[in-house]
Order: sequence, then C-alpha cells, then structure tokens
Amino acid sequence: MFYILNSESPNIYDVTFGFNNIRFFNQMQVICIPILIYYLKKDSVKNIAALFIIFNIFFILLTGGRGALISLLMMLLIGYILKIVKVETLKKLFFYSVIAFSLFLFYTYSYPDEHSLNYISRTTSSGRLDIWQHLVSNLKIKNLILGNGLGSYLNIEQRVRHPHNSILQVLNDWGLAAAAFFFFLFLKITKHLRLQLKNKSIEYETCTLVFIVLAFYSLLTGIIITPIPQTFLFVFIGIILGYKNKDIIFVKVRLNYYILIILTLVLYLFTVLLSYKCKDSSFLGPNFWGSGEFSLTECHLLKENHNGKKD
Repeated sequence: MFYILNSESPNIYDVTFGFNNIRFFNQMQVICIPILIYYLKKDSVKNIAALFIIFNIFFILLTGGRGALISLLMMLLIGYILKIVKVETLKKLFFYSVIAFSLFLFYTYSYPDEHSLNYISRTTSSGRLDIWQHLVSNLKIKNLILGNGLGSYLNIEQRVRHPHNSILQVLNDWGLAAAAFFFFLFLKITKHLRLQLKNKSIEYETCTLVFIVLAFYSLLTGIIITPIPQTFLFVFIGIILGYKNKDIIFVKVRLNYYILIILTLVLYLFTVLLSYKCKDSSFLGPNFWGSGEFSLTECHLLKENHNGKKD
C-alpha cells in the first residue's frame, strides 16, 4: 500500500530486510506452516490456509531461507514415516510449492535482481561451518565440565553471539553434563511422542510436527535462544508432555510448589530488569539477556545527581 500511494515500484528487500534479521521471521514461519497444514483439513478455512502456505513458501524463497526449507522438508519426511502426514497432504503441499516457486520466478523476472536467485541457490554454509569449527576448537576440558556461561559465545569475525546450533549452544553455555541431560530429555520426549501418536489425535499430530521442525531448525539457527521461537518451542513441548489419550492432563500442584513458582518468577523478573541496566552496548545478539554479557561493572543502577554524586 505504501508503494502504491508513493507511486513507486515494489522492492521486496525494503520489506524483508526491515527486520533486524530476517531469520527471526523465518523461525516464525516454520512454526506457522505445520499449523496451516492442520487447517487444510478444516473445510471452512482450508482455502485460506492454502493461500497462507503459498505465500509463506514464496516469502521463504525470497528471503533465501534455506535452513527453513530443509527443516520443513525433514518435518514432512519424518511426518510421513510416522504416518502423521498423508500422501494426499504431500500432493497438496507440492502443488502449493509449485505455485509459490512460480510466483518467485515471476517476481524475479518482473523485477530483475541477480541477488534473488543467487541468494536462494547459494552453496555456502553462510559461515555456519566456520562458526561451529571456531567454537569446537576453543573448547577446553575445564569448559566442558561447567560450560562458559549463558550467552558467552562471541565470534567477531562472523559477527555472531551464538553458534547457530542448539547442541553446541548448550555444550558451550552449560557444559557436557548439561548437554547429555538435555539429550536424555529429548529422548524422553520422543518416546512419549511415539506412545501418544497411537491415539491419532489431529491436534497432537500438529504439535508433533511443530516440535520436529523446530528441533531440526534449531540445528541451523538460534531457535533455543531467540525469545519468541524459544517460547513457542517450550509451549508445544508442554502440550506434548501434557497430552494423554487425546486430552490434556493438568497436574494438580500443592500450595508449596505454587509459592516456589511465584518466588522464582519474582526473582526472574528482578534479574530481567537488572540485566536491562547491566547490558553491554556492543554488538547485540538475539539472547534475551541483551547482548549475552552480564556484569555488575556494566550496571547503572544508581542515578547521578546534579552534584555528580550517585544516589
């Protein structure tokens, strides 16, 4: 609408790269597409769902989201193996993908820009391999025990504050023992998934697809430390673990646990406010804790009065 009002030719890059990082939006897209697949089964909204799927794939192509495409393909493959995604659904998605790709070609033909085709068809790892090699080569035995601390990774050459890989993220931040524990939890979740999928609940199957695509995409990007996708990941894990025999089971918690939860929440909110005052002003990453740096020497908790003294 802005382009029309200003009588200007549309430029997709003004829109897509208006984000601090377009990959943050790609992360939301991989969450939305499995949910849209669910709505393909609803007669009242299936056409709207199909339209949104087409434009989401089109947008992923425009932004060169190769990791998102690979993760979605892996989701469909595993979904087919687990008999969550039917052949009929795959045929529909293939048809929608052809339409999306046709729109992509039409756009690049109408508004020629070599950047469009080269960006989606590039064969480099976008620095991922260099980032992973840098992290692994800098790990020491003492770091493997307890890790280096939350959000501590920094690669100035690649201008990143996280390794774009969930496994290496946990290994660097928390250490080997924590990484092994997270892997154990992952196995427990997948075991629970296999048991509950026998109940054939469409909603549960959709939650499973979201979990699968986020798990794979977390190996290529910062899903587990980017605030909004991270929240959705744990919400869907919570739904998956709470599902039993087609119903969500709410566990009754004693008053003592409620008090503990409230105290933890208060402490959490306090540290959030504190971290805002203590954040580093250097290059920021997507970590919730500002730039990942937290030090009392950076804090500005006290205000200076007119005489230059701190109150």
